[in-house]
Amino acid sequence: HTLYDQYVHYVPLVGQFTKKGMIKYTRNYCNCCDLVITPTDVIRDLIKERGVTTPVLAIPTGIYPERFQNGDPTFLEEKFGIPREKKVLLFVGRIGKEKNLAFLLRAFSYIATQEKDAVLVLVGSGPEEGTLRLLAGDLGLKDRVIFTGRISPELISGVYKSADIFVFPSVTETQGLVLVEAMAAGMPVVAKAAFGSLAMVQDGITGYLCRGDEEEFAEKTLALLKDPDLKKTMALAALKRAQELSADKMALRLESAYYGLINRKTRRISGGESV
Repeated sequence: HTLYDQYVHYVPLVGQFTKKGMIKYTRNYCNCCDLVITPTDVIRDLIKERGVTTPVLAIPTGIYPERFQNGDPTFLEEKFGIPREKKVLLFVGRIGKEKNLAFLLRAFSYIATQEKDAVLVLVGSGPEEGTLRLLAGDLGLKDRVIFTGRISPELISGVYKSADIFVFPSVTETQGLVLVEAMAAGMPVVAKAAFGSLAMVQDGITGYLCRGDEEEFAEKTLALLKDPDLKKTMALAALKRAQELSADKMALRLESAYYGLINRKTRRISGGESV
């Protein structure tokens, strides 16, 4: 569920030592289990590379797509005064260092010079907000970057429906559940090509995956902003992708995994093997 070694920067002075220890601890813990479930095949392959020998299945965390399809498209205008004619780039998540939001602000500084109606909305709270506000000011983006703070789950569908493109620079996600939520709301995605995003976003179909720098990220985003037909096509594909990741479908896969494990254990007991 979480790559704990990607968060050791919160431990002062001993971060790299802690990272190695966390990888070892996670490997040993997984190898004491009968089955390990990861949210994506990317993470499944990663933990196998790190020495996990226990059987590993990749089963994403599902969502209820319908919860994100009927939001109020005027939400951001009514709550934060963002005119509906603006082109809204949206990020939802913790405002922390691991989310790579300084990268996003620098990418947006390029977008802002090309698209005068573009604004960037950051939804969430966290320890990096003050630093990012200063950076937005230094980049001349103070009036075009909106920090909303935390928004309750009951209202988040309105946030998604008020935006145009979901932008996701994080490089630490094991899945990135907000990616699926955004797609369920009918939004194309531009994301860094890392870990969970690689599994959730279909490059060139439901959005774009960026392997390069801030300028590439900006160019991919601008391509969608400037081509309404492309944006609509990707939005429809994103909605279809989210339906494939519904909670009901993922629950059936989990049930199958659990019953499979029970049956294997039962056969071992019946055969007289120790468990």
